[in-house]
Amino acid sequence: HRSAVSSLLGMVCDAVVETDADLRLKRHEGSLSSLLMHGAGRSLLGTSIKTCISPDLDGHEAFQDAVDKNVRGEQGSPIPGLFRSRLRDAVGNSVRVTVYHVPYRSVS
Repeated sequence: HRSAVSSLLGMVCDAVVETDADLRLKRHEGSLSSLLMHGAGRSLLGTSIKTCISPDLDGHEAFQDAVDKNVRGEQGSPIPGLFRSRLRDAVGNSVRVTVYHVPYRSVS
């Protein structure tokens, strides 16, 4: 199921990433590396997505608050959501993005 969702998101999003509970990238995503001008060959595997958030305007706290809100949900169950943020590219430019956050738990 996860690959089908990722494929669908990949058709409409510039970058699709999967993070662990600590918001660290679980695999190399060349599209994110390219978007942030690191080059598609530079792996961001294990990098906290929060380190990519532009620190201006309390970006880190706002990002974490939005993720926490989606994970908790209205009735205590995870809900997908979206929010606007800014990422910082390799040379320090602020890139406006819309983040689609879809929490899920692995069944293993």
